Amino acid sequence: MQNLANINKFQWKQMFNDSKGKTSLSALCGFIITVIGSGGFVSSGLTVLLMVIFKFEKDQNVLNFLNSLTMQSVGVITLGAGLVGVNRISKDKEIAEDAKHVEELETK
Repeated sequence: MQNLANINKFQWKQMFNDSKGKTSLSALCGFIITVIGSGGFVSSGLTVLLMVIFKFEKDQNVLNFLNSLTMQSVGVITLGAGLVGVNRISKDKEIAEDAKHVEELETK
């Protein structure tokens, strides 16, 4: 059985696990929400950049939409980062405590 308390080796599948080795749904959802919000922020920024480079006609409706998309993306990023941060602050225990638990499971 693989040791869950091995902190010397980085593994993607353990990035969202709590100290007991269970996947934290709030951390996973927070990460996905942050990625989606970042995608919206980058896409609105690239659209504005392309409008400036190719000198598109400045339509007020398009600019209002891009401004709204940028502000909502910032809000979504903040929500996702809050989910990840609160999850890490509120429930995590020391890894040393978990190492004893894993060793007990391995001996059974």
